[in-house]
Amino acid sequence: MDALKDFAWFFVIILALAIVWFLSGGPDRESAKNPFINPPNPISSGKTYGTSFFSGRESNASTSNIKEQKGTIEEQLKTIGEETARVKDELKKVQEKASLSEYSDLITFYRGNATAISPDKEYLQIILSKTAKNKIIITGWELKSLISGVSVKIGEASWLPRLGSSNIKNTIVLSPGEKAIIITGRPPIGVSFRTNICSGYFGQFQNFYPSLKAECPDPYGEIEEQYLSGPNAYNDSCLDFIDRIRRCGINTEQLPLGMQSQCQDFVTKKINYNSCIDKHKNDENFYRGEWRVYLSRDTELWKSKREVIKLIDEKGKDIGTITY
Repeated sequence: MDALKDFAWFFVIILALAIVWFLSGGPDRESAKNPFINPPNPISSGKTYGTSFFSGRESNASTSNIKEQKGTIEEQLKTIGEETARVKDELKKVQEKASLSEYSDLITFYRGNATAISPDKEYLQIILSKTAKNKIIITGWELKSLISGVSVKIGEASWLPRLGSSNIKNTIVLSPGEKAIIITGRPPIGVSFRTNICSGYFGQFQNFYPSLKAECPDPYGEIEEQYLSGPNAYNDSCLDFIDRIRRCGINTEQLPLGMQSQCQDFVTKKINYNSCIDKHKNDENFYRGEWRVYLSRDTELWKSKREVIKLIDEKGKDIGTITY
């Protein structure tokens, strides 16, 4: 690519020199028609003499021949100008291609809800193609407005957050087909995170935009086999109560008087987010292919209209652009 750029610049320089030569007279210059110089006075007059190096051009050419020559030169200059413009256009394309990221064909950059005026609802989306051959690290990528000049870097996130604990943050890695939702505001659970089949519990008491899917395991299906039949089985009133608890929600109702102690323990200790991840974190389809990444800003970053946002990789090269 560098060799192509060097050749393009060399060609532009040659064309520029040719234009200067033609504008200064080209083949009609006196020195071109009479290339030999007589010795100076008093030996001789010092004027040029002899015939032109250009075949078919006599020093005493008629006025009509000169006009024809000028017309030809003008056509040549026009051709040179067009060729120069073409080369410049090709050079521009080469430079633009050189500025593109290696990820530009693999990443789709969506504006999401960038026009929102609330930082909690303002978000962009980054999606890695399903056809990508490798995972891609997006931590360290930059989001930049070409209108306001505002820019921000994508940080780290917790791969498996736990409520009530100090969560460790790690590099964000997208697998083929996964997406990252980049929200301007602060994380409701205190940390950016990778979603899983238990994440819907977060939405019971916190607001998420876009909303989290309520796809948690069914509470009734979480009952161990030993409590469904046999001497330790839950009674009907207990099972009916559990059956009424919605997915991704902890119980907020008062427990019935006389409920079995084992049933009480199940309802209060087993139907919640932390218990859910403890039981299912090793399941094959535990993770949901989505990251919630928060920029922790108190005000919106992007304009509601007439905005241009670039996604830039860790090398400073363009991945994609959003315009609205």
